[in-house]
Amino acid sequence: LNLDLIQSPDPGSLKLLEKNFRDQGQLELANLVFYKLKIEERSKKSPLIRYGEMVFMDWPAGYGVRWHNPMYVSAALVLLFALIYYCANVVRYRPPDESHGFIWRVSDVPVTTNKNLRPGRQSRLGRACDALYFSASVYTKFGTGQRVANRYQLVVILEWLVGLIMLTVFAY
Repeated sequence: LNLDLIQSPDPGSLKLLEKNFRDQGQLELANLVFYKLKIEERSKKSPLIRYGEMVFMDWPAGYGVRWHNPMYVSAALVLLFALIYYCANVVRYRPPDESHGFIWRVSDVPVTTNKNLRPGRQSRLGRACDALYFSASVYTKFGTGQRVANRYQLVVILEWLVGLIMLTVFAY
C-alpha cells in the first residue's frame, strides 16, 4: 500500500480507512494510514509547530508506529556524543575499587570533578573506542561505571537525559 500516491487526502477518509484496517486486524496497514494522517495534519500547522513535531515526534518515534526510528536516532546520537567526547578527550578511568561492575545505572550520571583520574587510552583508536563505549553506557545507562567525564559535565548530563527520554519512547 503506497499512500504517497494519494495527493492531499481527506482526513475523514484516512480515519475511516484506518478504522477499517484496524477492524480487519490489519494493524500494519492501519499504522501506515495513521502515520500518513499525522503527516497530513502536520502540514496544515504553523511552521514552528510543524518542524517541532517533525523533530520531536516524527524522527525519534514515528508517531508511535515506526518502531525502528528510535533505534536509528539513538545510534546517531550515541555516535554524535562519542565524537564530542573523543574530540574533547574527556573520558577518564575510575580506580578499579570505585567501579561497581557491569549493571544498569539509571541514577548514576558518570561525571566527576576529580582532575587526578587516569586518562583513557592514548592511541586514536583507543580513545575512539573509549568515547564510543562511554557514550553508549551514558545513553543506555548500562555499563561498568569505570569510565567518567571530568569535563563537559553538562554535555554528559544532556546525553543522559536524552537517552532516558529515548528509552522511554522506545518502550512506548
